[in-house]
Amino acid sequence: MPEIRNLTLEEATQRVRDILRWHRGEENKITRWELVEQVYGPGAVEKKDNNNYYDRSVREIISAYRDVDFIVSTTSDGGGYWLAENLAEADQIAGSYDRRAKLMLKKASDVRKRAVEHFGPQVPMF
Repeated sequence: MPEIRNLTLEEATQRVRDILRWHRGEENKITRWELVEQVYGPGAVEKKDNNNYYDRSVREIISAYRDVDFIVSTTSDGGGYWLAENLAEADQIAGSYDRRAKLMLKKASDVRKRAVEHFGPQVPMF
């Protein structure tokens, strides 16, 4: 049976951050599943899907340290993670926040529009 390392959150966090130090710049990215395997061992990647406990753990660590370590991630062309090596790569992180913010603003606007359609416009009390 392939090995799975039993790590605390602190140990897993340190491993993720240590491994990423070797992956600076997009040309040196590490794939999602390579990172999971290097952190938790080969048994952790036997089931490669979005519900994989070990993958989810790594993604949560990435999310927590994205701004601290300038971790860039991409889902295009095979996906992967790396540490930003320059301003343009750091801007990719900011761009992902911009896209999420725009999506949330659109959702808020849609809720308001549907609420007016459903409940009718409210008459001001004062």
